[in-house]
Order: sequence, then structure tokens, then C-alpha cells
Amino acid sequence: MLTEEFKKKDLLDLGGKKKKANVNHILVRDYVKEIDIGAFQSEYGVKQRVSFNVILEVDTDNYPMHDNVDLVLSYDNIIEIIEDEISQKRVALLETLAEYIALSCLCLDSAVTVTVRLEKLDRGMGKLGVQITRTKFQSNQATTNMKTQRGNLVI
Repeated sequence: MLTEEFKKKDLLDLGGKKKKANVNHILVRDYVKEIDIGAFQSEYGVKQRVSFNVILEVDTDNYPMHDNVDLVLSYDNIIEIIEDEISQKRVALLETLAEYIALSCLCLDSAVTVTVRLEKLDRGMGKLGVQITRTKFQSNQATTNMKTQRGNLVI
């Protein structure tokens, strides 16, 4: 099962890439919200439980080590992005919502790469979902294009 593989996978091994020396990973796992999403007529107006999993890779070379939560990216930043994106206009596809979350995460200072996994928990026999990985370099053009469509992106 895909979910079991995800749980067993080394969360710091993003796609088998060689680990960098000065990188942190900020994790939000199994953050569940009821949202109105879906492409099928039967899904319109019906809230579904969706599980949000985000791994944000952060470059630590740009700031000194300290113990002040106000000076670092944290899981609170990711949760705020999730909450902001689900409060926007309804989207039909998990892929679209995952892309919006990824692009918003990459607008954060020091963010390098983000992996977003969204799963519908109440549709079908198991969990149905999507997982995407985006890097700042990959998403520059997409971020520029999305800026006019979503009010929460700040570049």
C-alpha cells in the first residue's frame, strides 16, 4: 500500500537524492481537514476528509543557528499555508491543491524543495491521493503564472 511505503520511507531521503550538509526538513504529517473538493458531481457540496503531508527542505546556510522560533521556518508556516489554500476558491483536483500548496511553500525564505502528498480518506476502499515534489528552480515560471490566480502568493 502506498501509504505504508510512505510511512516506512526515510523522510529525509527525498527521491533518493544525496543528502546535503546544511539542509533541514520541516515536516507536517497526517494533518487532516474536511474540505469541499472533487471533480465528480457527487462530490460537490460534500466535505471530504483529506490528509495533508508536507516535507519542506530548507537551506540553513542563509541564517545563523539560534533558538528563536520567530526567526526560522517552522511547521506553523506550513499549516498556515494549508489553511490559507483550503480557504480559497474551491478546486476540483487534489493535484491543483497540491500545486498551490507547493508553490506557496516555495515562496518562503530559505525554502529549497517541497514534497506535498494529499490523500482523500473517505473515497473508495482505501486512501486515494497524489504526491508532487517541486523545487524553487522548477517552480519559478509556474509561480509567476500562478501569482495572478491565487491571492496568497507573495514573491
